[in-house]
This record gives sequence, C-alpha cells and structure tokens, in this order.
Amino acid sequence: MSELQYGDQLPSLLLEYKNSNKGFEQGKKLVEYLALNRQNQHAELILDFGIFVAQNSPKKLSDVTYGHLTEEFFYAALDLKQLDWA
Repeated sequence: MSELQYGDQLPSLLLEYKNSNKGFEQGKKLVEYLALNRQNQHAELILDFGIFVAQNSPKKLSDVTYGHLTEEFFYAALDLKQLDWA
C-alpha cells in the first residue's frame, strides 16, 4: 500500500475499479486508498462497493482480513445517512 501514499492515485484506481466491473481486489485498493488519504468526500464510492460486496460476497465481510473495509463501509453509510446499510 505504500506506493499509494504518494501522489494522487485516485483517478487510476477509480478507472481500474470501473474497468474491472466492481472487482473485489480493485475495490479493496480503492477503499483502502480513500480511507488512508481521508478522502471521506467519496463516501458514495465506498458505500457502493460495500453494497456490492454485501450482495455478492457477504462472507468477505466477516473475514478478519477485510474487517477494516467493513468499518469503512459502515462510516460511509452513516455519512450518507443510509441507516439500513449501516
């Protein structure tokens, strides 16, 4: 993740995510980048990916390895006042 800390990687990560048709690894990189760089103005992207994961791969949400993503999805849902998803 260290290479994502330098420079603005958002455009390339967003393009990679969209081109992958919401691929899990690409979405994970995007959410981690946004969380790391305090990009909470993109809560809609984080929640969109969280909803996709919840609907298509719910087992990943309970995986300890991805626990930090679940927290980001929760905060994004709260930011967007999507209490059902939170």
